[in-house]
Amino acid sequence: MSIAPTMKKITIIALMLALPVSVFATDQFLETCLKIGENRDKKLAVAKEQISLSRVRVLRAGRSFLPVLLFQRKFSRGETKIESYEAEELGLRVSQPFFEGGKLRATYRYERFGYGVAELNYTKFREELFYKAKSAYYELLTANMEQRRLRETFEEIKKLEAKCRIEYTAKAISDLDLQESLIFSEKVENMYRSAEMNSKLAEQKLIRVLNINSLDDIIFPLPEGLVEYPPEISFTLEECRKFIRTNNIEMKISDMQIMMASEKKKVDQAKVIPKVAIEGTYGQSGEAFVSTPLELATVWTVAAKLTWGLWGNSLEVTQNQEKTIPRAIMDTSVRTDTVSYDMKFSLFDDLNYFVESRESDVSHKQAIAENHEILDKALLELEKFYNEYKLSLWNARTAQTEVKVKERKLGVLRKKNELYEASTMEVMDGVFKVAESVNTYTKALSTNYVAVCEMEKLTLMPLR
Repeated sequence: MSIAPTMKKITIIALMLALPVSVFATDQFLETCLKIGENRDKKLAVAKEQISLSRVRVLRAGRSFLPVLLFQRKFSRGETKIESYEAEELGLRVSQPFFEGGKLRATYRYERFGYGVAELNYTKFREELFYKAKSAYYELLTANMEQRRLRETFEEIKKLEAKCRIEYTAKAISDLDLQESLIFSEKVENMYRSAEMNSKLAEQKLIRVLNINSLDDIIFPLPEGLVEYPPEISFTLEECRKFIRTNNIEMKISDMQIMMASEKKKVDQAKVIPKVAIEGTYGQSGEAFVSTPLELATVWTVAAKLTWGLWGNSLEVTQNQEKTIPRAIMDTSVRTDTVSYDMKFSLFDDLNYFVESRESDVSHKQAIAENHEILDKALLELEKFYNEYKLSLWNARTAQTEVKVKERKLGVLRKKNELYEASTMEVMDGVFKVAESVNTYTKALSTNYVAVCEMEKLTLMPLR
């Protein structure tokens, strides 16, 4: 016995045990398909990585609010005209933004919204996967049901074709009737072969979506067909429209992108607002000739820094105060208290400001325009698929009744044919009409279920 298939079964069983009990109250095969597809889809795996990356970006932005700490130590040794000397510095440097013009907060909120977009993208990809899996699943069920019904019809019409040949040999029917019977037989055979190919194609589509080797990888049996008649959805079109505005993934992503664009504008606008930062150090330093023991003196500094972006230019002003508590120094000329000012004015050193501020403004307007477009498109698609759902529901009801009526007529024709009150050709015509009705019914069923899947993807609601 092969180990690989056994391990695969064990893995899937373990996966099933992790599912909630309510799953098995519905369609075990379909729910298993969705769970396996969710765990194997590569696009979803990348989306999870994007969420993790966005979380790190948020942490990085949050770190900007906290002071920067730097521990440093410096040791040097040199020569003078008299003798060698040595120097040492060690201490802690702290830097803290005091006011950034709202840049830090806007950047943090921007990354938070980016994290929300990453989570919504994951949901979007998952819903797209579920839509593909459900569509292929319902297509497979309708194709299997159509194939099963047409196989029975094809087997019956082949028997009737053989009977027509016998009747033709016995000169009970004409050559024209025989040719017509062959045409009926070919038509039904073509319909059966088409259903057979559609069934195989739908199975391959489902396998590709789930990224499995075959449907045998799913431990639950595939249902033989859909319900006799599709149930109606639980919500009206107007209720579904409300779901679009509150639940639609594309709308939520668009709303987030508008807020991100707004925060990006604030980040760029902060460049023309004065920014203040405070920096300080505390430690010990000293220098001495190597012939003298090195003793360190306490040193601390406080600096205030003002930076101002002036529409393409920049102004930087720094005030620094440094104090040294002397203990052991090489000479008495060493300064123990120093206050210094530094001012820099740069011309046209930040021309990117004009480009970036313009870009952020345009991006914000574009995000708002796309938001309206996405809403209009989603509402139109919803109405389109709702109409398809209603029309296919009516067509399925009519086709179902038509199948039953034509089956009853076919039963009557069979009885009459046994009593020689109806020709075999009439029976064949009845069989062909039943096959046509079955084909129409299954197509309406498939359209109905796919339309509901489309609406569920748009509204993010289980509609039935």
